[in-house]
Amino acid sequence: MRSIFFYPVTLIAVIWVISCAGMNSQIELEKSGIQYSKPQTSTQLIKGEKVEYELWFNKNKWKVLDRDNPKYKIIKEEMKKNNIHVSHVLNDIFDEIRFMIQESRLPSSLEKLYNFNSKSIRIAGGHIISTDIRMVNGNDVLYIKFGLTIDSMNWIYLNYYFSNKTGTIRIVAGTIVGLFAEHESDMIDLLNGLADSNSELHPTISSQIETKYDGAWIGKAISTSSVDIKGNRCGEASLSMYINNSQIKGTAIDSWGNTHKITGSIDINGRVNAGIAIGSINFSTFTGTGSVDSASGIWQDKYQCYGTWNAKKTLDKKEDQKEDDIEKKLRKLNELLEKGLINQDDYDKKKADLLEKL
Repeated sequence: MRSIFFYPVTLIAVIWVISCAGMNSQIELEKSGIQYSKPQTSTQLIKGEKVEYELWFNKNKWKVLDRDNPKYKIIKEEMKKNNIHVSHVLNDIFDEIRFMIQESRLPSSLEKLYNFNSKSIRIAGGHIISTDIRMVNGNDVLYIKFGLTIDSMNWIYLNYYFSNKTGTIRIVAGTIVGLFAEHESDMIDLLNGLADSNSELHPTISSQIETKYDGAWIGKAISTSSVDIKGNRCGEASLSMYINNSQIKGTAIDSWGNTHKITGSIDINGRVNAGIAIGSINFSTFTGTGSVDSASGIWQDKYQCYGTWNAKKTLDKKEDQKEDDIEKKLRKLNELLEKGLINQDDYDKKKADLLEKL
């Protein structure tokens, strides 16, 4: 088992403590056009201690640590040194993701939370990958995705910040860069179980909504920088992606033949968010904009190579599903012929009709 539990939590604490201070912020955050709601598999419920909220989670993927658990006690004590109240700590079944909920009785605006957390992330030596205000189960929530190096290990953290009249909470899920692509969807599902206990709008089961961007895409990432911080040549990469219900997944193969896993999302306005490509020794972040059949943007990697990328849709999701459907019908047709239920003439005619639809 690849356990990554014992990491220093003090740096993560700093990112929360400063956020509860009292300075006003003038920054205007973008609102995501995507509505987020709890997944159908999230049927287990935990509730806040100081702040009135609830979190729904998948009991087959997550376990809530008991108050007597040594791991819980370590985090509780470390956070207590920074005057932070931790209400819950969860582990994934593989013990590869760290997840905790922090509470404060002080309400705060999302803009103020962003202002102080972005500053404290920089103080801790981290960098923000993406951020927005999103609607989660009917409530506005601040989302921040950031990277941080701890003891020579690169981590990626996903954070939700939520405030109501009873106080403010931060829920955070983190794992090392090498495992992020594997666990990202589970981390996001867990975050999207957050709801306001006082809200009349209870979490509903999310229905998947097709978007105009759904389908297969191919493209290329080009470097506009010549060398990285180590003096090595910056390369290029070929991109192969598939968008389904606004979620981007795929692979990038660089100039040296290394494969990188691509994840990200695209909102209803065509903004490419939270883009990241993770390889065995390097990772890149990317942003951009897209239309129905083309997209482009910028990227930068761990070693400060940077450049542009572009992609074109090669197959619409409906066309892809249509091809799958025709393939199934062709296989069925072959079975009917082999069983003698149709003759060769019937087979040839029906096969020609199906192939003409491709």
